[in-house]
Amino acid sequence: MESFSRKYLEFLNTELKGLNLTRITGPEDFYNKQVLDSITPLNICPIFKEKIGQTKLVVDVGFGGGFPLLPLAKMLPDVTFLGVDTRKKKVLAVEKMANYLGLNNVKVLHERIENIELDKECVVTFKAVSTIEQCLKWLRPVNSVQCFFYKGPELFEKENLNKLPKNWKKIAQQPYEIPGTKGRIFLGFEANSQLKKSVSSQAKYLSELIKT
Repeated sequence: MESFSRKYLEFLNTELKGLNLTRITGPEDFYNKQVLDSITPLNICPIFKEKIGQTKLVVDVGFGGGFPLLPLAKMLPDVTFLGVDTRKKKVLAVEKMANYLGLNNVKVLHERIENIELDKECVVTFKAVSTIEQCLKWLRPVNSVQCFFYKGPELFEKENLNKLPKNWKKIAQQPYEIPGTKGRIFLGFEANSQLKKSVSSQAKYLSELIKT
C-alpha cells in the first residue's frame, strides 16, 4: 500500500493540484493519516470485514479527497464501492483519481445521502463527516445496513452517544493507533428497524444507482 500511497499523493500534487483535497501533504503523514487510517479497521474490527464480505457493497459518504473510499477499494477489489459526496468538484476529482489508480470497482455520485433509499444490503462508512447522531439520521435503511465511523480520541467529549436515533444499535467500538495521531476510535452501528420503501417516481434507490 505504500506504493499506492505514493502514486496517490503524486497525482494529488500534480493533476489535481489546487483543489485542496487534503491538508496532509507530507508522504509519511499522508500514508499514515489517510491511507493506513482508512484500511486499519479491516484488521482490527472483525465485524467490519465480515459485513463487507457478506454484502459486497460499501457506500462511503462525504469522501472528500477519496478516504476511506479508494484505499478500501484497493484492498478489496471484489467489492463494489459507491462514493457519495455533495461537492461536485471533489466527485469529479476522485473519479479521475480512481481511474488513474485502476480502481474499476469504484463509482462516485454527486448526491446527498439522505436522498438515497438504501434498499440493498450494504456497509456505510463516514470519515470526518459531522456527528454520529446526525449521520445516522441522514440514512434511509429499507434493507439490512451497517454503518461505521472513523473518529478521533475526543469523540466522547464532543458527542453524546446516548442521543442516537432509536432505530440504530451499536455493534462495534474499537480503539486503534495510527502514527502521528493521538489515537483513533472505530465504531459500528446496525439498523435494527427498516423504513418503508417509497413508491415515488422521484425516489432514488441504491440498487439502481450501482447498476448505472
